[in-house]
Amino acid sequence: MINKKNGIRFSLLVLVLLIFSCKKDISKECKQLKNGTFLWKHNKIVVSVDRKDSIQIERKIGTNYYNKLSVHWIDDCHYELRILSSNFIAPDSIKKIRNNDILTTEILDVTNDYYIYECTSKISDISIKDTMWIKK
Repeated sequence: MINKKNGIRFSLLVLVLLIFSCKKDISKECKQLKNGTFLWKHNKIVVSVDRKDSIQIERKIGTNYYNKLSVHWIDDCHYELRILSSNFIAPDSIKKIRNNDILTTEILDVTNDYYIYECTSKISDISIKDTMWIKK
């Protein structure tokens, strides 16, 4: 009986190790997103996002609307955004974001063409999970 118990424990240990080893480490890919130009698309709205280290400028294509945000990188896949200036008319879903709000963003997955992120507000009840396209 002892051998059977040890065999079951060993099998469970191997299974747990396999599950945890399958999680993709995307920190290397996240580092490549600290600088660059990206596109956010929603229905017919396209926003160009230019990010350089600690500054992010968002421009709604075809208009003069913009957001200028500070970017504070917590680690390779997490950063915080604060609105510095804006004349952007936001959709109702994100109008609650105030100028003194902090948006915490986590990069969840990275491919050659896009990355998936989740953004939450520190003072509003906003949580957005979406795709940002990498402009090449």
